[in-house]
Formats: sequence, C-alpha cells, structure tokens
Amino acid sequence: MKQILFLISISILLFFTSCEKKCATSCREFFREIDTTTNLCTDPICEEYQDIWKEIFLQNNGLTEQYFNNHIKILETDISDWNSGTSFSICYNVTIDWAVVRKCDSFIIKINEKETTYPHLFLPRGVFLTKEDIIKVVEWRAFSSGVTKLTFDKILKFNSLNEAMAFLTKQSKVNTLCSSDIYINRYTGRLSLKAYAEYECESNKCIFAELDLINGEVTFRDGACRISCFH
Repeated sequence: MKQILFLISISILLFFTSCEKKCATSCREFFREIDTTTNLCTDPICEEYQDIWKEIFLQNNGLTEQYFNNHIKILETDISDWNSGTSFSICYNVTIDWAVVRKCDSFIIKINEKETTYPHLFLPRGVFLTKEDIIKVVEWRAFSSGVTKLTFDKILKFNSLNEAMAFLTKQSKVNTLCSSDIYINRYTGRLSLKAYAEYECESNKCIFAELDLINGEVTFRDGACRISCFH
C-alpha cells in the first residue's frame, strides 16, 4: 500500500513538474505587417521640422548620414494642433538585417500663448520654436515630445527570426514561445524581440519573454495572460 501511494505521489509530482514548464503550442497572432506606404506633408513648415528632427535624431544617437540612408526610411509626416499648441509628428521604418521596426516621434513646434507649463525651459509662446528650443523640449520630454533612442548597429546577433526564437525559447526553459513583436527598447536603443506563451496546466497564466537582438540578453517573467474588468 505504501509503495502504491509512493508511486502515485511520484506520478503527481512528475505531472506538475512537467506541466509547469509546458506551454500552449498554438499562437494567436504573429507580427503585424510592416507598412511601407509614404504620406509626407509638403508644407514648408513641415519640411523644415522634418530636417530639424533628422538633425536631432542623428546628433542624439551619434549616427551618420550614410547610416541613416541605409537603415531609416521616412514614411509619414504631419503637423497637428492640440490643447497646448502645435506638434510635428513623423513615422519611419528602421531596418537592421532581417528586422524591420516602425517608429513614430513627435515634438511641439509652437506653444499656445496662454500655455503656462514648463516655465523653467524659458520657451517662447505663440511663435514657431527654433532647433535649440526643440532640443530642450525633447530633452525634458515636454509637451509629450520625444525622439527615439537608437544605437549604431548594423547587424543582429541572430541570423533569422527562427534562430532568435529558438534561442529565446531555450533560455526561457519552456517548450514553446509565440513571437509577438520586434521593437526598439526605449532605454537601450537596441532592437529587441518580444514573445509569450500560455501555460497549458494553469488558467490565465503566461510567460512573457524578451530578447535583445544585439547582445543576446534575455529577460522573462510570469503573469496573467488576460486582465478581466469587473463593474
């Protein structure tokens, strides 16, 4: 009898041990298709701030004109009004090896005369801002302004998405991961890969994993797959 109970206990232990790291093999969604359609604003003011954006983008990231031409494609530019003033926005693709990431930046170019926030920046009101002013608002991320941080990388550590996923899956110690996105890490400026999988044996429990495609660093965590709202 003791031997039977022992074998049952071992079986249960093995079941939950194997179950703990076994993930669902079905992936709900793969990468969204990268849009390459261009829609550039031709207003002279828009073109002026596109040039300013490019200068700041290259300067902040230590990138060369040649690097920009080889890896960056501008897709969309626009000028829009909102509560605090007028902002310039730009969307573009960053291509490194086989990976393509779509990014969008924006910054305020004209602050409303009655706007009183960020007084310490001593920015003019009611007139278009200079490049020096834009540098200030980007540095302080004032008025939701920002320019993407991007490292001077030309090749990835992995030869393909499949190779990167195989490495990330092995390092995460699960049998399956579903790739979900390639993005630029806002803190490091490097291209990274996101992936996830749902544990088969636990309801609404997923593993979320990320891989730095430049240096191969892996991070992962467990968490709820879906968050329910109760009213």
